[in-house]
Amino acid sequence: MSEGDGDLQDRVASLEALMKEMLATMKSQATTSTAVPVDTTPVPPPENSGNNVNHATVEKFLKGNPITFDGSGEPKMADNWILDMESIFRTMT
Repeated sequence: MSEGDGDLQDRVASLEALMKEMLATMKSQATTSTAVPVDTTPVPPPENSGNNVNHATVEKFLKGNPITFDGSGEPKMADNWILDMESIFRTMT
């Protein structure tokens, strides 16, 4: 057995011990859950004060032809969406 094999075995043993410790912690947390109930009451939309500032802002945003992102797909799609949003917001200011 080479010196590198011993180091690898030590690492594996260390990882196994950490995994066992994490599993025990997770089991303990699952049995002693102190979850706080969440208020699921929907938040009403803000009242329109009668000005058209928000409407104009939305129109200006939509003129940038933003791409849509539904949360699924490749991480690159999310990055492209963020870059597109940033570009539109920069042109709006």
